[in-house]
Amino acid sequence: MTDLSQQITDHLKQCDRIDDSEILLELAQEQIDRLNHEMEATKEAARAREAVLRAGLEDISDARRVMTYGDPGVLREHAASTLDRTALNGEAGE
Repeated sequence: MTDLSQQITDHLKQCDRIDDSEILLELAQEQIDRLNHEMEATKEAARAREAVLRAGLEDISDARRVMTYGDPGVLREHAASTLDRTALNGEAGE
């Protein structure tokens, strides 16, 4: 009877370990999913910042052409694009 009791106890301990392992596996999967979501959000934010930086470089290039060549057409384009970017940055919360 003691041997059977020990076998039952061992079996129950093994079942508990399996249950614990399944719970840990579920928690790990949830954490992986959350981290993947955060990573995607970070990538999107980085792409948005890159777009703003590229636009800023274009503004600098346009301003340099205005200062170098005095082109009024470029000056108008520069002013319009600056206003557009300012509005875009305001909407993006930058």
